[in-house]
Formats: sequence, C-alpha cells, structure tokens
Amino acid sequence: MPPRHHPVLGVMLSIMAAVCLAFYWLFIAQAQKAGTPPNVAGFYSHIVCLGAALGTIMMGRRWHIVGGALRHHTKLYLLIGLIGGLLATVSINGLPMSSLGSLGILSSTDILFTVLFGLIIFHERIRWASLIAVATIMIGAGVRIGGGQVEVSRAHQSEMTAMQKSPAQAEAQRKQLAREHVRRLMGDCMFVIYAILLSLNAFLIKRLLQYVTWDVILLSNYSFRLIFFAVLSLTWHEFPASSQLFAANPVVLQKLLAAGAIMAVQMTLYYNILCMIPVWVVKTFMMCGPVCYFIVEFLAFGKRPSPDVYFGAFLVLSGALYILLTDPLFKKTPVEAE
Repeated sequence: MPPRHHPVLGVMLSIMAAVCLAFYWLFIAQAQKAGTPPNVAGFYSHIVCLGAALGTIMMGRRWHIVGGALRHHTKLYLLIGLIGGLLATVSINGLPMSSLGSLGILSSTDILFTVLFGLIIFHERIRWASLIAVATIMIGAGVRIGGGQVEVSRAHQSEMTAMQKSPAQAEAQRKQLAREHVRRLMGDCMFVIYAILLSLNAFLIKRLLQYVTWDVILLSNYSFRLIFFAVLSLTWHEFPASSQLFAANPVVLQKLLAAGAIMAVQMTLYYNILCMIPVWVVKTFMMCGPVCYFIVEFLAFGKRPSPDVYFGAFLVLSGALYILLTDPLFKKTPVEAE
C-alpha cells in the first residue's frame, strides 16, 4: 500500500480510533457484567470482525494477496495472527478481574515495551532522558496496580466491620480477601502482558504492511482470535449457559455484535492511519483513549476514579508522551512501531 500523507485527517482519525476502542471495551464490560463469560464475549464480537475482513477482501478481490502472504511470508503472517489471538484473549479475560480504568492506564505502557523492543531489534541507544520517562511510566503503572489492591481492601472493609463475626467467619473473610487481592493482581498483570504483546505485534505488522494490504493482516488477526475464543469457550463449556442468557436477554448479544462492529471500524481506521501520518503521531493522539475509558466507566457503572487513578494515569501518560515526542525511535518513519 503506497503511503499517503494527510496530517490533519490522520490526527482526526486517530482520535476517532481511540474513542471507538473505548466504546468497544465498554460494551464488552457491560456484557460480562450481565453474565457473559469473557471468551464467549470475544467469540461473538469477533464473528462480526472476521465477517467485515472477509467482505473487504472479497470486494477488493484480494485473495491472491492472502495466498501470497501464506506462501512467501508464512511465518510472519501466522505469527502476527498468533500474537493477536493471545493478546485479545489475555485482555478480555483480565477485564472481569480488574477494571476499565486499569486497562486504559496499563495498556498505555506499550510505549515502554516499544522502546525496549526498539533497543533489541534496531539496536537503538536509549537516552538518559528517555530512561527517566521509562521509570516514570513504571512508577505510574505501579501506582495503579497498588491502587487496585487498595480498592479491593476498601470493598471488603465494610463487610469485615459491619457486624461481629465468629473466629471461623473472620478467617473465611480473610481468605476471601486474599483471593480477591490475587485476582485483581492477576487482572492487572494480564493488562501488562497485553501491552507487551501489543508492542511486539506492532513491529511485525509494520514489517508485513510493506508486502500486503491491511485487510489481509486483519484476516489473520481475526481468524486466530476467533479460534482462540472458540477453543477456550468449548473447553470450559461456556456456550450453553451463554445461549440461555442471550435468549433471556437479547440486548446482551446485541451489545456484543455492536462491539464487534465498533472493533472492525477501529482497526480499519488504525491500519489506514498508519499510511497517512508517522506512527509516533498516531500513538500521541490515541493517548486520549485512557481518558475515554474513565469517562465511559463512570457513565456506564457510576464508578468515579480514585486519586491514585488520576496520579497513575498522569505519570504513565506524561512519560509516554515525552518518549513519543522526543525519542529517535519514533522519528524514523520506515521502521516505526505502532
């Protein structure tokens, strides 16, 4: 795909892509809160995504490009799909353990891993100023993870002190609290893993975009995601209960299908934006995404961000923005990471 330079349009579409991603996660979170298992939610939403990719390829008559990617770039093409499936599975399963706000903040740490992968892959030297920004991002992520643990303790505090309990009941409460702490930590760690995989996949996608069109890459991405979600849902026997839920409450299924449509639009915008403006500019303006996560979480669930959320978000976004605007890795258009 030949590059097109449209700065103003690219910036506007970057912001739109960030907003679309926030609403995708909003609908997924609402479906999960209604009782939909995470992998079933991912399966039904990505049916729409895969259908959109297939439709685009069929209309553009680009099956020969798919065949060329499988013949000449087999490992790279399949690896992108595999990592895409892993990051989608990790993130959607981490959401019910944590929160949308944590997802917004911790997923923004992908800039940190982009710099590290740039050091490893492109042998870029990290400047001292960038190292300070990296440390700032890590502190901000730590603040949010620690804040999540405080939220768990606060949620259980009223139950622990509401009434006098027997020693056995108190011990059961302490064990339950410990399990909730571990669950929240696992959810936050899954978001960090999501950021790592997102950053790694970005380098591979940028490389393959030199040879194939964006919809061909999306076909691999969506196919692997759908396979991962289907296998996990079948393994854990989640489809029967979900079918009963959808029959009793069709709005839940409608939200999942809407989420898939939003994701298809977001990914289409994102891949085309990469051809319009440098990737560091794309990521700069998509950093409004975490703010959108806080807003939609408050509007949907009435959850007000706590002070540590604001502080952690400020540290992560400030460090990431500084790296994006100053680090040489993001200035070299031919090898930039998304």
